[in-house]
Amino acid sequence: MRTIRLLVCGLDGKWSGIVPAGMALRAVAALSADPATLEELQQAVRRFIRFPAGAIPLAELLPGDWDTPHDLGLLVIDMAGRLVAAEAETVRLARKGEVFWLELGDEGQVENTEVNLPFQLGMDWLLSDQLEGWRELSQERRESIGRSRLDFRKILYGQPLFDYIAVRVWDEYQEAEASGLIEQLVRGQAQLRWNSLGKHSGLPELRGGSAAGLEEDDPPLERFDFRGSNAEWEIIRRLHVDWLLTPRSDLGERSPRQSALADHERIANDLEDQAQRWSVLDEEPPSVAVDSIAYRFSSFGTHEWVEYYELVRELLWDSWFRLVASCSESTMPERVRRIGQRLQNPGGGDEVLGLRSGSAEQRRVCPQQEWRQAESVRLAARAEEWMDQPGFDTPGKRTPRSIIERERCRLPELVSAEDGFHGPDCPVCELLARSSQPAFWSLDGCNFDDDFAFDQYSETDEEWREKQVDWRHFMEKSNQQE
Repeated sequence: MRTIRLLVCGLDGKWSGIVPAGMALRAVAALSADPATLEELQQAVRRFIRFPAGAIPLAELLPGDWDTPHDLGLLVIDMAGRLVAAEAETVRLARKGEVFWLELGDEGQVENTEVNLPFQLGMDWLLSDQLEGWRELSQERRESIGRSRLDFRKILYGQPLFDYIAVRVWDEYQEAEASGLIEQLVRGQAQLRWNSLGKHSGLPELRGGSAAGLEEDDPPLERFDFRGSNAEWEIIRRLHVDWLLTPRSDLGERSPRQSALADHERIANDLEDQAQRWSVLDEEPPSVAVDSIAYRFSSFGTHEWVEYYELVRELLWDSWFRLVASCSESTMPERVRRIGQRLQNPGGGDEVLGLRSGSAEQRRVCPQQEWRQAESVRLAARAEEWMDQPGFDTPGKRTPRSIIERERCRLPELVSAEDGFHGPDCPVCELLARSSQPAFWSLDGCNFDDDFAFDQYSETDEEWREKQVDWRHFMEKSNQQE
């Protein structure tokens, strides 16, 4: 058995020892879990090797930073500096690839298998084929990575988000009121109430217009979110886009979207790799610790991106409807009465309805600063409440918080027997139900608005637009073939 000296540098110290070459290569593959300490690396190695009960992975490593080559040479793994260095003649380093699953016996014997397990390291890992100057390079990278590491979730899930929504929803409401949109909305609400009253009292129903304050020939927008009118939906969508695409100083001049999706593809691929491992080995893969660097600072996976979209959209709608209600609904009975007066006095005009700015004193006053402060606090509580509400369309009624946490731990979502496949007259469902292999479910963002801001696969707006053109050409060709 060929051996090599392995030198591991982590946030918690340095260790060195002589290990089998196969163990060293799997330690490199284990970096796909983004470990930062020796304990995290030992856990990640279990992705590719089964150890005897009670055995400690990489037990050969002892405190110290000896870098004297042995047999095949020297392999350096600096987890804090995201650096792997080795002489190219002795060790072949790869950012992406496959390794065979190994099983170790009680006496240290190695049982080779034909099970190939994939791995992929993040693009910020530097793989060097030479050892000269690795210490200086390691120190430079440690300092650079330490400065750039940012807990962006404190911004995306924290007070900055709630303040943004409270401020922008207020401003958009004021603009909507000045443009007459709120007048139309209130008129439509009053009309619905008056028509409801008329059906029970013999009064004539009002005609014309729509409850949403839109003209009858306005085309409906193609969307999955059916709350509010088309005009209101466009306001909410625009606010959502602005939040995701606007660079922020507290994010290092990056936008929330850039921060969240910086390494999204690789995180998503790692979840796929762990699902494949689970399928072929029929055992749950080792998880990433919740107190680890990888858990705290890694990019969003697909599940978290989907849940985050729903959270921000929910908070925007919640704040908008609350503001509209607090500034308008308190005078609804008065508005309905005035609509009745208009029936008796058709020439009275809109002044009879009390919908113009001159009747502003009839509406509840919403002081700007008081509203923003109170609304920001309320939104924080609403976000916590929403995160713990079971989803109506997720197996096992999982909550957004639990789905996000499991993905950050790099664990796929397993379909349990209770939440299995029950499609009526579905041969695929029947086949999956009879299978002994584990099955998984996932979220995909199919209900997102069609906009670059929400797309998780395009790095730039130009790339997204090119994909839209390709998609339209594909659909046109498919329609022609039909």
